[in-house]
Amino acid sequence: METQPDDITPWNRNVRLFALYRVFFNMRFYYPVFALFYLDAGVSIEQFAVLQAIWSLSIVVFEVPSGIVADLIGRTKTLRLGAFLAVIEMLVFALSTTFWGFALNRVMSGFNDSLASGADSALLYDSLKEAGKEDKYKEALGKAQYQTLIFGSVSAVAGSFLYTIHIRLPIWFTAVCMLVTFIGSLFFRETPRLKQKATLAAEWTLFRNSLKIVLDSKDIIFLILFAFLMDSCIRIAMVHNSLYFEEILIPVAWFGAISVGIRLVGSIVSKNAYRIDTALGFNGSAIAVGVMALASFAGMSIMIPFAGVVFPLALAPCMFFVTVNVEGEINSRIPSDFRATILSIKNICLNMGFAAGMILFDWRGDKSL
Repeated sequence: METQPDDITPWNRNVRLFALYRVFFNMRFYYPVFALFYLDAGVSIEQFAVLQAIWSLSIVVFEVPSGIVADLIGRTKTLRLGAFLAVIEMLVFALSTTFWGFALNRVMSGFNDSLASGADSALLYDSLKEAGKEDKYKEALGKAQYQTLIFGSVSAVAGSFLYTIHIRLPIWFTAVCMLVTFIGSLFFRETPRLKQKATLAAEWTLFRNSLKIVLDSKDIIFLILFAFLMDSCIRIAMVHNSLYFEEILIPVAWFGAISVGIRLVGSIVSKNAYRIDTALGFNGSAIAVGVMALASFAGMSIMIPFAGVVFPLALAPCMFFVTVNVEGEINSRIPSDFRATILSIKNICLNMGFAAGMILFDWRGDKSL
């Protein structure tokens, strides 16, 4: 039986709302002045490091449970909860004046990120699948990521300016974005799913079955390992970009412009990732991106003054490309009722890889000094 246009209208709405949710949830005006804000607010360097550790630990603790909850109670309820708590999170952040207030904000931030992670992608894929359009997932995700990076660049530039007016103004602007996210989430429509009660027994069964699906599929294991390797290595390099720019004699005044340039290049690649995947096939595009990443790392290792800036510009898009296409491949191989949980398992593997890689990278850096 053919799907009529009226039947797919609600799912098209979900696709549009997914992009809105992603864009506004990630419009964090305070990002470019993040560390500076804490120092100006009276937080010491040591306390700042502790706050970041609290945030990372919160993500690790909440990532998989939030995916399980999304599969049990529904993706729309989970996304609404995440957006509502994000508004509260920003209010706590804007009004905090002590270390413990900022610590509460970091815990809430990790929890909210976990609630959105997996649930939004699962809702997008199942919305398209319900309309018989799941082959459009990579295209839809790429376009949403493109818009997120573009608006993220705008908010980064605006946030620096707002900070010069008042140090808490970027946070209040972010709070408004979280409110828009929450209002938009109210219009999501849940996709058909197996209805279960959110009990501890049901959560454990769902996690165990999800893990079995992952371990029983060589394809899914390969995809997670591929994303684990690419994402961890590239994210570690990006975190240390400022040190690299300093070594190749780039003036500090240009760091912000280069960061925006990296986002813009990444946005273009994200938007067109599905076209490259269609032309080369997943295996062909994965090999091409892997070779490009290796070439970029090799180029960075030479430390070419000034001209070496092209290598981070080539490296970052590889990560965005992998995000779109690997997630699309994993989604096509997992049942709807386990989707958010399995995506959360994938996400926690990537975050743990990044955390372990950062420790190893910084340890090796200290040894070489």
